[in-house]
Amino acid sequence: MNTKLTEKLQVLLTSSEVNQINWVILNEALANNAKPKPVSAFIRELIQEELKRKK
Repeated sequence: MNTKLTEKLQVLLTSSEVNQINWVILNEALANNAKPKPVSAFIRELIQEELKRKK
């Protein structure tokens, strides 16, 4: 992916939501025997998947 990222978005989450995101990221990494993704990359992928679904 060579797309230059140029915009930042602020997202406000509860501490429970942050814990859930971290749990999902860690479980995904363990299941794939891989390094956990950064939270921002995980959120970016969620947004991209949702935008593709809406097309």
